[in-house]
Amino acid sequence: MTPRQLAAALGFALLAAPASAERQAAAFEPLPGYPLDFTRFLEGGDIEGGVVVEDMEESGEREVVFGASDGMVHLLSADGEERRDGLWPRHLPAPIVGRVTTAKLDESGEVRILAGCLDGKIYCMSREGDLLWARSTGS
Repeated sequence: MTPRQLAAALGFALLAAPASAERQAAAFEPLPGYPLDFTRFLEGGDIEGGVVVEDMEESGEREVVFGASDGMVHLLSADGEERRDGLWPRHLPAPIVGRVTTAKLDESGEVRILAGCLDGKIYCMSREGDLLWARSTGS
């Protein structure tokens, strides 16, 4: 990951590095909507497992995905606004206390969202929030 990509993932725009000895220290400027106050998206749950930054729609703009202990999976746009259309935020039947992750799992090539819940299942969702499958972990 380049410094520019890392800065964008963290919600900053990498400015041109100053000439001279300060060249090694990168200057950062906050992007609109960042840094995020995640508590404004939570209605009774906590973020236990961190967040994932992913270009869900392969549009060149990264979204933020995270799960909460109230069973909600949240999807935030690149400008830091929560997606509230269709099935978002997506409610799952049990608390999410681990990290939600993303991956391309099948021949569709689309990025999927995976969340493990305290009910012993892993849930797979589309970027639209559709529940594609649930599998028991045997625990």
